Amino acid sequence: MRVAYFIEDYGQISETFVTQLIHGLPSEDLNVRVFANKIHNNKVFNNPNSNLTVKETRFMELNKFSIILAVLYGRIIRDIFSLSNLQKKVAEKKLKKFIEDYNPSVAYIDFGNNSIIVRNILKDYKIPYVVHFHGRDASQLFGRKDYLHEIKIVYKEASRVIVASSHIKRRLILTGCPESKIVVVNLAFSSDKIPKCSWDYRKTIEPSILSIGRLVEKKNPIALLYAFKLVKAKIKNAKLTIVGGGCMEEEVRSVCNELKIADSVQLKGELPHYQALSEFRDNWIYALHCVTSSTGDQEGFNISIMEAGASGMPCVSTLHDGIPDHVINGETGFLVPEYNYNAMAEKMIELLSNPELCETMGMKAKKHYSTGYAVEKRVSKIRDILIKSGQNYG
Repeated sequence: MRVAYFIEDYGQISETFVTQLIHGLPSEDLNVRVFANKIHNNKVFNNPNSNLTVKETRFMELNKFSIILAVLYGRIIRDIFSLSNLQKKVAEKKLKKFIEDYNPSVAYIDFGNNSIIVRNILKDYKIPYVVHFHGRDASQLFGRKDYLHEIKIVYKEASRVIVASSHIKRRLILTGCPESKIVVVNLAFSSDKIPKCSWDYRKTIEPSILSIGRLVEKKNPIALLYAFKLVKAKIKNAKLTIVGGGCMEEEVRSVCNELKIADSVQLKGELPHYQALSEFRDNWIYALHCVTSSTGDQEGFNISIMEAGASGMPCVSTLHDGIPDHVINGETGFLVPEYNYNAMAEKMIELLSNPELCETMGMKAKKHYSTGYAVEKRVSKIRDILIKSGQNYG
């Protein structure tokens, strides 16, 4: 069976769940061809599997003239879908030969917004498709009437709809997706890549907090800094390490200076995945203050929390989207209301003041993530969905 895999960006450091799936899907009975709009780092994610190929197609890219023309055209005829329609036409033109040459049995589309762009050409060639919704495509974009209109067509046409959490499932149902089409498949991580971390060693170092993630509004690093300011007032030698880059990097540095905590906060920027994982050894707890952003964007199912838990670290995070699906509040970590940095500080202080509690909750987290969150299990579920979708259509 031949699978056409559509993704906007291939090789993003922050999207390991995409790369893991792409590299895991191919098998003796399943050939996978990735149609990426853009390849970011093919060398880092090189895979020798003969049943996997990756093609950069630029199927989502419009030139400036086309955008101006679409906007003017839309104003003249009051067609709110003119830009969207143009994107579909461009995608059809750029993907036509690829589709004809490959002749896929079924298609897999990562992110709902990508499904809108490629669904027409898949329909033209009578190719059944499966769509995986993640975060922004199942939250912020629902605020756009044109997107909601188009996504309801996707709900009808798609063979199956995959989501990473029960929270996203509920959101899709409320926007018109038949519950019978939705399958919850949790994101996963590679346990063999988690470094061995000893609590005997951790207890010899200063109380410390680690946070890994893009510096963007929905991960709210500013709330984390305000919480850490309160932690420092109680635990003078506490440290905070932040790994990640993004549009808020300068603001984060500025707030560290304003709060007078810069000497205790280490900003490491964006690191390759293996280097980010190595930070687990030198910290006591993991913290991430995910929120619904001012635009409505949500985080989804956070993988770094699972990886930290698998290393034996308790987590302090928020009651946000898919996080409560896998963090057991009060056992493997603590969850607080979004934007409540005071509550986050209280929980971090509770853990950092008691290394024995840190270890106990951390080891519960390690046990919790030892089963059910393996990459192989996630890949196997999605592979089965794709095979059944292709066979049922045929």
